[in-house]
Amino acid sequence: MKIIKILKYAVTIVIFCAFQVSLCNYFAIGNIKPNLVLPFVISISILNGPVTGGIIGVICGFFMDSLSSGTDIINSLTYMYLAVFSGVLNLNYLRNNLGVVILFTFLSIIISEMCVHFVHFSIWGVSNFFFALINPTLLISLYSIIFTIPIYYISHKLFNSRKKEV
Repeated sequence: MKIIKILKYAVTIVIFCAFQVSLCNYFAIGNIKPNLVLPFVISISILNGPVTGGIIGVICGFFMDSLSSGTDIINSLTYMYLAVFSGVLNLNYLRNNLGVVILFTFLSIIISEMCVHFVHFSIWGVSNFFFALINPTLLISLYSIIFTIPIYYISHKLFNSRKKEV
């Protein structure tokens, strides 16, 4: 039974990462592409707790780091920390529902994009740091919320271990 769950996680991670690097180009509005992987990580963290979310966050972040260029291990670390933080907050203070997932996804995408832009600014000297924080980051977060709703329901159907209402 545990092997089947691990296989479901593996297949779902590969599908979301493949969609992120290939199909998101077709959904791009200008230069703004939605983030599909981080909403999945946050959904798993809220549905199954911070440990599972952190593990899925590291794996998804590693895949995204491997498939994209120039961010080294920033996605792995930020996805893991954001998943653990979201899972802990959900366990202790909030309920498991779609509104919480949308709020955490919105804030997590902003934080993740800020971390990536900060690394590009501090290590490689990209000079448009503040413009990148304000303009594309908020638009990416807002655009990703549209995809968060179906991602949450897919995650809820496949991986909900707490059996709470949606």
